[in-house]
Amino acid sequence: MSFDLEFISRNGKPAPTMNAITVWAKTQPNISIENEGEDGKLSYENDDTGVHFTIYRSNELLHLNINYFRPTFFVLETAAVMGMLVSEFSLLVNDPDKEEAKTIEYDADALIKWWKEGNHYACKVLKSLGQNVHWMEGKASKGNQRMGVVEVLRKGTIQRDERRHR
Repeated sequence: MSFDLEFISRNGKPAPTMNAITVWAKTQPNISIENEGEDGKLSYENDDTGVHFTIYRSNELLHLNINYFRPTFFVLETAAVMGMLVSEFSLLVNDPDKEEAKTIEYDADALIKWWKEGNHYACKVLKSLGQNVHWMEGKASKGNQRMGVVEVLRKGTIQRDERRHR
């Protein structure tokens, strides 16, 4: 299961081309290019934190895909990177809270909220099916320890210190 968010250019223009995004991505740390060209995909992976997500384009939209069953710091790091991308290309977000299509300004706090809600639900569903939620085994790197997530990884649950993420 994963979280998907759509980005669109302002004024009804198509999203930037993957070629343009690839040029930007080459200047960013932790982003690799899979299949250059308009059918390409970008992968973000930070070896220090274990955070990873993908960005791809379809039709006239740019898509973010981030997995569930991850600790909160995944979305915190993702929100920061996406903020840079949104700023570079002046993108808007298709609001996932609305049934009808509505674009809104990018808001890192809203992205974090949407993902947390979906992540909580996904873990709850998996647990209700009698499945254990195992993720990030052995990934308690120094970066994760600095972010205070070692206990979360040890427990294998989506418990977090809310004071850190407000």
